[in-house]
Amino acid sequence: MTSQSDPSSQNANNNIQSIAAKTIDSNRVRVSVELFEDHSRPNLILTLNDSNQQEAARSIIMGTIDKHVEFTLHVRVQDPALPFTFTCVSFMQEEEPIDTKSILVQEAQ
Repeated sequence: MTSQSDPSSQNANNNIQSIAAKTIDSNRVRVSVELFEDHSRPNLILTLNDSNQQEAARSIIMGTIDKHVEFTLHVRVQDPALPFTFTCVSFMQEEEPIDTKSILVQEAQ
């Protein structure tokens, strides 16, 4: 599943252009984040929540250099309630998010 948007704010270049996520197996989810071309190295928080809103995985990337980030999140809870929701937040300073995108995770086929 993917989510996309257009830049439209003061920090538009640090907005998240799109996100995608797909399960690899019951313990891993492959996620990708696409930023707008002229981004200024935002920080990213990548979280994976189960259907009970319990956090199953989390990663923080500081000062993202590339426009495209692809990453494997490893589920650290046993028997999570599916489906997962993948959320990506971009920010420059803590507690001041610039953009947030969330999607349901596709099952591996």
